[in-house]
Amino acid sequence: MFRVGQKLACVRPTEVCKCLVKDRVYTCIGFQANGWVIIDCCSNHPGGGWYPDRFRPIVERKTDISIFTKMLSPVRKHEVAR
Repeated sequence: MFRVGQKLACVRPTEVCKCLVKDRVYTCIGFQANGWVIIDCCSNHPGGGWYPDRFRPIVERKTDISIFTKMLSPVRKHEVAR
């Protein structure tokens, strides 16, 4: 479901460890054999991993500003055919 290096947002924090904060973005740094996700912040968490359902993936989109750069180009005036 997730991959190493992927950004994850916390959707279900826990009362046990205060390092998980709702809507905070973390980075997946690995997985445990039982399928738990290891994130970049809570290295002191007992067991070292979290249930994957505590996170959702962040969709990273490539920024494309070409439509805005076209708006900056001067408009050519077309001759009207008679």
